[in-house]
Amino acid sequence: MNKGEKIGKLDRLIKIQRRTLVENATGERVESWSDLLSVWSNVKYAKTEIREEDMNGAIYYTNRITFEIRKTDITERDRIQYNSFNWDIIRVTEDGRGGRMFIEVQKTEG
Repeated sequence: MNKGEKIGKLDRLIKIQRRTLVENATGERVESWSDLLSVWSNVKYAKTEIREEDMNGAIYYTNRITFEIRKTDITERDRIQYNSFNWDIIRVTEDGRGGRMFIEVQKTEG
């Protein structure tokens, strides 16, 4: 953050993580997540959660959140760590002026 810059509503610190493939002890390539950067964010919770049932009768609840951050190079292949949970990024959009990004994420619990 620049000295004297006001963060306004960007009052929640989040971690952005990037997926990589690493080789395990047996030579298999496995998914691993590493911290890419920490940024300040405005967090907007959805008013409702989505309830779904799979073919086996298991019920899953999906919560959605939108994070507003300053512009960076994250994509839908990355994820966000916030409040001890990992959130899958489903959409990244910009405000049109190039200064802010809006990241829609979801977390599914079963």
